[in-house]
Amino acid sequence: SGDRARAMGSRRLRVVVVAVAVGWGCGEWVSWPAEAEVPVGASVRVDLSTGERWIERNATTTTTTTSPVAVVESEVLEQRYRESVEVATRAEDPSYDESAGREEKMSAALRKLPASELERLCRSVGKRELEELSAAEMAAVWAARQAELADAMARTATTISAERVAALRRYLESRDDESRVVAELEELEFELGDIDDARDFHHVLDGLAVVSRLVEADLPSRARAAAAAAVGTAVKHDPDLQRAAAPVLPALLDALATRDLDLQKKALYAIGALVRGDLADRFLGPDRGLAALLDALRAALDRLPEAWPVADKATTLLADLAPAADPHLCSLLARALLAAPPPNRLDRFLAAATAYADACAPDAFGPTLADHLARRIAHLRADASLDPAYGHHLLALATALHDRLPAS
Repeated sequence: SGDRARAMGSRRLRVVVVAVAVGWGCGEWVSWPAEAEVPVGASVRVDLSTGERWIERNATTTTTTTSPVAVVESEVLEQRYRESVEVATRAEDPSYDESAGREEKMSAALRKLPASELERLCRSVGKRELEELSAAEMAAVWAARQAELADAMARTATTISAERVAALRRYLESRDDESRVVAELEELEFELGDIDDARDFHHVLDGLAVVSRLVEADLPSRARAAAAAAVGTAVKHDPDLQRAAAPVLPALLDALATRDLDLQKKALYAIGALVRGDLADRFLGPDRGLAALLDALRAALDRLPEAWPVADKATTLLADLAPAADPHLCSLLARALLAAPPPNRLDRFLAAATAYADACAPDAFGPTLADHLARRIAHLRADASLDPAYGHHLLALATALHDRLPAS
């Protein structure tokens, strides 16, 4: 209702059902046990206050081993715990007495439960009816109900399995079965592509701290690389998560100094996800980020052609962060272009060099680079293998940079 929406302010409720089409339908709705599997194609309704489920009975329902996963943002339930009962129920029950005492409020709320649930709770304190409960027994029943809701929230707050996070924690302690933990991290990265799941992963499961520890730990490069990719995917769309993951930056910068190209590439991906927002100034200053990026680009240019992916990511990130022109940066950008990047990567190097063309000294971007670009432009014009739109884009970039360089 509108009143409830206003009571909850900006809090959001999100229910997602995987492998089950959600809808009201036109069939008969039947109660469905929590432990039972839901048929494929069945529409599902969930009572968030009790956890009870119903499915719509129709002729197309079949059996399956796939169960739905209800995703409920933890903040919604947390707010319902914090706010008084009358705020949450005012719109639904006009007869509700807001001036009633705490015991009356608990009683009114409990009466809204299905009869079987209410009887079960009363039996937990040795009684059959709500009216038989003393004040202390009422408080005990209420506390038990709140504990059940809190447990339900923990189990259904995210599509990301808590067991997956537990498996990562175990690996940090045992350091065995590297292949399994890499597979877990790769699955996790896919799940973290959903921004709400990424937030739940951090706020509900404290998972961001776990994968950050995997990046920081003295682990095999494959595991660290997979963990770095998971960090990058988790934080790339959320400034709050970027700030929460900021302590992992030094470990990511250390990863750039390794000889493992896959670890370097995924560390650059994570760094880019972390620092393209509020953390850019800190990264370029106290966090020694610029020096680490320049060193990574220099090392990659020494290992061409196999290290083009690393050189590409380092150059792209440097262009995005736009640090002040540095002699080392200017010479490395010129060196990268003179190494003739493959066409599918050329646009990033041209764009970065163009951004610094006016700031870099002539001895960095000089006649040698201009002559090289002239030959590259002629080759691009004759290259029929390029996609026409992309080829036109490369020609425009190369020509714009060439025209800004000193001629031979």
